[in-house]
Amino acid sequence: MNNRSIVLIVLVSAGMFAGLPNPFWQNSFLVLLVPAALYAIAWHVRSASAAFRLGWLASGAGAAAAVYWVAYPVHVYGMLPWPLAVPCALLLGAWIGLFGAVFSCIMHLLVRPYSRGTLPLFWQNALLLCTAAGCLWGILEWFRGIFLTGFPWATLASAFVAVPQMLQAASVVGGTALGAFFACAACCSVHLCAGTLRCRRLSVISVAILGIIALFGFYRTGSFSPQGEEYDVALIQGNIDQGQKWLPEYQQGTADRYISMSQGAADKLKPDLIIWPETSMPFYFQEHALGEDIRRAVAGLGVPLLLGTPGYTLGPQAGSYTTYNRAYVLDKQGRDIGFYDKEHLVPFGEYIPSFLNLEFLQTMMQGVGDFTPGKQTAPVRTGNLALGILVCYESIFPELAQQRVADGATLLVNISNDAWFGNTSAPRQHLHLTAVRAVEQGRYIARCTNTGISAIIDPFGRMQETGPLFRPAVVGGAVKSITKKTVYHLIYQWIMPAMLVVFCTTAFCLLQTGRRQTPQ
Repeated sequence: MNNRSIVLIVLVSAGMFAGLPNPFWQNSFLVLLVPAALYAIAWHVRSASAAFRLGWLASGAGAAAAVYWVAYPVHVYGMLPWPLAVPCALLLGAWIGLFGAVFSCIMHLLVRPYSRGTLPLFWQNALLLCTAAGCLWGILEWFRGIFLTGFPWATLASAFVAVPQMLQAASVVGGTALGAFFACAACCSVHLCAGTLRCRRLSVISVAILGIIALFGFYRTGSFSPQGEEYDVALIQGNIDQGQKWLPEYQQGTADRYISMSQGAADKLKPDLIIWPETSMPFYFQEHALGEDIRRAVAGLGVPLLLGTPGYTLGPQAGSYTTYNRAYVLDKQGRDIGFYDKEHLVPFGEYIPSFLNLEFLQTMMQGVGDFTPGKQTAPVRTGNLALGILVCYESIFPELAQQRVADGATLLVNISNDAWFGNTSAPRQHLHLTAVRAVEQGRYIARCTNTGISAIIDPFGRMQETGPLFRPAVVGGAVKSITKKTVYHLIYQWIMPAMLVVFCTTAFCLLQTGRRQTPQ
């Protein structure tokens, strides 16, 4: 491995870690180093296999640096020693890195005819290369979000939640396609110092792409305000210790804490809706005696409540039942008005794939048991609010938020429990991915978590109110019930086909041009 390879690996790792939320310092624009360096790898190596290997090493190292926090729950709750827990983060990084390897490999096949220094190259060909690179990046991010249950973490667009003006184009093209534009701009900048092409005009295109995205962002955030009926919500962050919450002797104390905090919130904030986090009630609310205490408390407050709890339905045979990760909604008299069962479950957290049903992984279930995906996705209505509910990491999947709004949701609610990950980067990375959904769908998101970060996010992806990490807190603020749909929502189904067509067209033109010009 030569010095240039080492530099490219370092650039990818630095871009992934420092461009995304981390415990030290974040600069969103540094994430552009990731596609730029992987694109440079495609030019640097001599074969497709070498591009794959170096791309995998670089992006795998960068991804492992970004998702280092995976080792924490595996060690603390999976009870594996650190020498076995740390490789879990490396394995997840290697999985994410595979897509970077594919990117470098495919781009090498496209740039190979233009990297030999003997062809009459024009800057138009370089522009085609960068366009193909951007589309390929978007396609791979999309595929990573659906393949083997999907894991669309550490996306380019989510890095720019810290700079909301750079995120607003997601309301038109979505986070995945916005990431493709960012990748295209990053790859154009590589040609500024490419010795064979000398296409320095592409650096102007790079600046133009980022400039247009920024100008649109400033225009949208400065010229528009969300229109809709306003409601006050109170998010109750109980900060219950994850290692104790499922123990029966702590259930009464857990319920008492949430009831007490809700009474204080009702007296002080006068909310129209109170929200408790995912599995805030660590028992079967539908049958437990504490469930009746909670219903009476809600009736006393006179405020509707959304709460997370396990749920179940009885099976056809005696003693058989199916469990769900459920969100109940109670009206102001404490009566059930609807529920939502989580449809996209977390592997190894809410269920263990049958082919990996190993005993030591069962400890991560904390006695809850295997959950089953829910089927009902319609919003739950309380008054004029239609609540589109996303449980835990469902908020990182664009298609789920899209479906909630298509079903009529006027407010998105994300309840989560990020206590699994301790005081790491994971809670803030999760929050930023959730904020992208707010921009894409043009909806407020009320996000309530057990240990943080609870937040009220406006349709521009901005944090209107946020809570602390690992402290009990009440986060209160105003949201609006919005019915207007974004451009992205209306053209959602056409974005990925369009990206595929553009990539295939540019790749075909590049291969054909390269084949005609290659010396025989």
